[in-house]
Amino acid sequence: MPRTAYAYDRVAWCYESVAALGSLGAIPRMKASQVDDFRSGQCVLYVGAGAGEDAVLAAERGVTLTCLDRSPAMLRRLEKRLSARALQAELVEADLIDFAPDQRFDVIVANFFLNVFDPQALERILAQIASLLAVEGRLFVADFRPPGERGVSRFLYSLYYKPLNWSAWWLGLCALHPIYDYAPMLEGLGLKLIEREPVGLGPSGRSGYGPHCFENLVAVRA
Repeated sequence: MPRTAYAYDRVAWCYESVAALGSLGAIPRMKASQVDDFRSGQCVLYVGAGAGEDAVLAAERGVTLTCLDRSPAMLRRLEKRLSARALQAELVEADLIDFAPDQRFDVIVANFFLNVFDPQALERILAQIASLLAVEGRLFVADFRPPGERGVSRFLYSLYYKPLNWSAWWLGLCALHPIYDYAPMLEGLGLKLIEREPVGLGPSGRSGYGPHCFENLVAVRA
């Protein structure tokens, strides 16, 4: 898998800031909007948790929180954030494929994590995530939105996404690939898509402004 712990260790100090800047605030806004649906006592798993700006918000909701990541530097930053707020979470330094918890989760969150993998690895990752969801459990995904068929959408895709993908690949953070369409992939695993919200650039409002470069998805396991 292209996502090496070392590569993410190197960028742990600036990763979230760069994502916020590059999306004009849309990415942290998308992450924060998810926790409105969380309930106290739910078992929640963040995969590819990183430095955990979103996981901390979930912990404040009173969930039973598990955060998984391969990067020790990312997890150290998350641990400091949790400690500063007197919040609790289980932090797991592991590859998701090797993760074998004793229970299934009511909620799994994969924010800008699935786009790290090449198509073959992504199939395994999604199957593993589906296997960890409890019956009626929900999967939350924030990620890039597939481009439309019209020329303007395709042009914006090339202008915005491709340079990001190439830069991240050069740093060793991800594979080279087009934007994935997760909806049919999730449905193919027996998950029912119940929400798909396009998200534009910017720090405020539900849809932001400018091109809808991102999307929030919610799927449920029947």
